Amino acid sequence: MAPSLMDVMANGVSKGKIPLSHNGSEYLVRFESKILLVRLVENWYEGASVYITGTELEPTSCHSLEGTEVDHVLDAALDERHIFNQNLLHTLLPVSTVRGTAYSETNQITTGIIDDQNFSKPLAQTFMKFLIFFFFQKLDLESILSYRDVPANRALIQHYRAAFPVKWFDLVKQYSIQYSKSAVGISFGRHLDIDESIITIILSGYIIMLGITSPQPVNLTTTMIYDLYRGQLSYNVHQEARLWIQHQARKAFRAICIESFRYTIKYLYDIKVLDEPIQDMEELYKTLSYISAQWLVSVDLNQQIAGDPTNPTVRFQKAITNGVAGIFQLSVKKSGDPLRVRLLIKNETSKFKIAKMNMEALKVLELLKQGIWANLLYELLYFTNDDDERFSIQAHAVTEY
Repeated sequence: MAPSLMDVMANGVSKGKIPLSHNGSEYLVRFESKILLVRLVENWYEGASVYITGTELEPTSCHSLEGTEVDHVLDAALDERHIFNQNLLHTLLPVSTVRGTAYSETNQITTGIIDDQNFSKPLAQTFMKFLIFFFFQKLDLESILSYRDVPANRALIQHYRAAFPVKWFDLVKQYSIQYSKSAVGISFGRHLDIDESIITIILSGYIIMLGITSPQPVNLTTTMIYDLYRGQLSYNVHQEARLWIQHQARKAFRAICIESFRYTIKYLYDIKVLDEPIQDMEELYKTLSYISAQWLVSVDLNQQIAGDPTNPTVRFQKAITNGVAGIFQLSVKKSGDPLRVRLLIKNETSKFKIAKMNMEALKVLELLKQGIWANLLYELLYFTNDDDERFSIQAHAVTEY
């Protein structure tokens, strides 16, 4: 938001859309629920230089009240249906409206969505497909020699191998740039097929991530979903498997497992909210290709765990710089509260309402303030009135003797 706002304001000042003021003057900018202060540093014939000196990121009750008053003043003057400013003596002087690129923010409580029993039913199978997709998309296949010593339960791997989505695996492999002839030539032993090795690694990550200890259907509570979303392993994972996936050599694979689970939650959340069916393979591949390229799915930066291999802070900054289409964050205020979804959606025609201090109104208000104080002092000192609402010094018991 900041770079775009700086550009449109500088352009507005240079073209006269925003009334020119002296260097150092400040403007108040209102965008949705946010209030920003922008200072004019320097202006010249072809442009102007501005910078943002303050911004309100977390609205409080008092700030919300202030924002309501700001909206009332700006809307009354800058609305296209009105011609005149209806608040002439207000300290805020509406100036102009400009449009630029910014991220619109919405916060939603997930009660009835993620905690719904039907939400978790397709979760495990969808996570498997997403894990396959991100494995081929992001992991260097030439590095998977370091994954040969998989400590996962072999009986469990064989059990889930029977239900492995082979058609989806082949589809993703078909479009994968990583899966090339050079990768196929990796030596895993004379009789060990590379596809089977990749499937074993994927199944191992699947079993370890979900904390599976038996062939029973995976049933995740809301708390377990959020813990896995943050990147925390289940307590069911035995020590050897925990150490294996947390090893530095497998940091990239662990990051892929976490990202796959996060994008799974985002996808199923959208399906639930929009009340749409799970897509077929071709549609799912197109959707996943789009959201993996145009969306950042991450945690609240204040709730990330130590040593998160996905580097949420760096990725968030990079996503904003690259101008991704949207950002999806899952968080919780405190233990026991419902999960919350924060959505940031890019809008290239966002409206910024601009105002500055109304100096004439301030002069009038200063005179009114002096008059009010003079009247109050006059009443306190000279009027004898013992009324409960207008109590004066002269009516005090001490002064009556």
